[in-house]
Amino acid sequence: MTRGIEGPSAEVWIPRVLVRCQANSTAGPAFCSTFVALVEPYEKRSSIAQIRRLPLQTDRGDACDGTHVAVQVQLVDGRRDLLVALDPERLSGSVTQPDWNLRLDGEMCMVRRGANGRIDRLVLCKGRSLVANGVALRLKRSAELIEVSFEGGRPAVVAGYLDDVHEIFAS
Repeated sequence: MTRGIEGPSAEVWIPRVLVRCQANSTAGPAFCSTFVALVEPYEKRSSIAQIRRLPLQTDRGDACDGTHVAVQVQLVDGRRDLLVALDPERLSGSVTQPDWNLRLDGEMCMVRRGANGRIDRLVLCKGRSLVANGVALRLKRSAELIEVSFEGGRPAVVAGYLDDVHEIFAS
């Protein structure tokens, strides 16, 4: 950390814990672990009320292994975010998250519910479709990134290419 420097170029230490685990490769299946962390920059107080890891399931209803991650972030203003990141080398097909009625055909997504429980925003990365709580985003082809805002209840593509969208609907 550099002391005495203020402003946007100042360096800041962010405390972390690093854990190193080793397994005996001859004693059974390969060792695999996933570490999940969320970093929130803030000055006076956090916007986060609670963070919880949620389970994911495969298309067939089997539990996904720990390399696939779903994290729910409850914000102090009542909004909730669901962040899902999948390991594409360890999964083919889509996954579901029952608490959010989510189905993801892609590698990563973020879903934001407003304090009223309605979907406010969908972000889909390296994927083709995302369904959450009755709102669906389906693309013509897999896209690197597409972000849809539902301000005033109307969908608007705010990042990515509108031409990639096949349909956006709410049931």
